[in-house]
Parts: sequence; C-alpha cells; structure tokens
Amino acid sequence: MTPQLVDMTQAQKHVRSLFEDQDDLSFKLTAASAIVLNYLKLNGIPESWMANTSPIVYSIPFDVQAATLLVLGELYENRESSSSDPLSPTVMALLERYRDPALS
Repeated sequence: MTPQLVDMTQAQKHVRSLFEDQDDLSFKLTAASAIVLNYLKLNGIPESWMANTSPIVYSIPFDVQAATLLVLGELYENRESSSSDPLSPTVMALLERYRDPALS
C-alpha cells in the first residue's frame, strides 16, 4: 500500500474543504502520494526520511510535501477531466533534487 506523504489535516486545508468526503479525499491523497513516489522512482518512503523513534515517524522533506499537495490539488480540481497532467513543471522542479536520473 502506498503511504501518504501528507497528513489528512494538511490535505483538507489545501483543498479548503473540511467537509469533503473523507474516503474520497484519502483516496486522492494516496493517489497523489503514489504519483510523487513514482516520479521519484521510489517504492516507498526512503529510510533517510524516517526518524529513529518508536513508533516510526516520517520526516518527509517540505518540498516533497508541497509537490504532493500540488498534485492533490490538481486531482481534486480536475477530477472529471482527463486532459490535465498532475505533474506540472512546478511539481517536477520541486522534486528534481530527489529524483534519480534515468541512464541513457
């Protein structure tokens, strides 16, 4: 299962809806997290983003969280559209330093 890179409270504030269907928003947040992790070529949260505590606490970099929220916003605003790409140039710029470059 894909971990969510942003907590539900942040997601609700970002889409400005405290009354959004929780299941739908959770699904979109999981999808946004999967899109970001896929773009970064990661199968899950890297160990370097995990704090040495019990229970495990994640320390997701703020720019990765910002990119996830931007993707979530795109999925939320354009939920009926198939023409928009949630990986905008802004999202890609935020994630660029974390992405393992493809070898040619």
